[in-house]
Amino acid sequence: MNIYIILTIIFAILITIFLYQLNIVKHEKFTQENNNNTLLIKKTNDFKKIFSNNKYSIWCPLPIDDYFPIGHYITLNKSYPKIMATLIKNELGNKSKNKPIKYDIISITNNQYAIWNPIPNDNYISLGHMYSKSYPSKFNIRCVPKKFCIK
Repeated sequence: MNIYIILTIIFAILITIFLYQLNIVKHEKFTQENNNNTLLIKKTNDFKKIFSNNKYSIWCPLPIDDYFPIGHYITLNKSYPKIMATLIKNELGNKSKNKPIKYDIISITNNQYAIWNPIPNDNYISLGHMYSKSYPSKFNIRCVPKKFCIK
């Protein structure tokens, strides 16, 4: 496995943790109103294993209700993730833009798994990657509006 690929995935995870610790994202309010100035998130420690070998494992956070992951997570060896995954509230309706437009392939491993980079809509940023043997569905992850990210 190319060390660049592992570092890319770890970097995406660290960005997520960094944004959360800076309070750029906020927890979901108990009301259903959202004035578009709040990024609604949930945290989860419920993961499904996507792939595992002797060096690392890839995990997909499981959605909760209408909240979806921002990408897959990687752990060393076969250990379960020790951090909470960030889930983003799904935007509803025809004007929804938080799903990726498409994916670009970054690399393919020896066992035919690919690392995919989500390509977001304008004014959105992808904070994670997908890991799969086939082209991923745009309905599996969500992108974050740029206004909630620091350059």
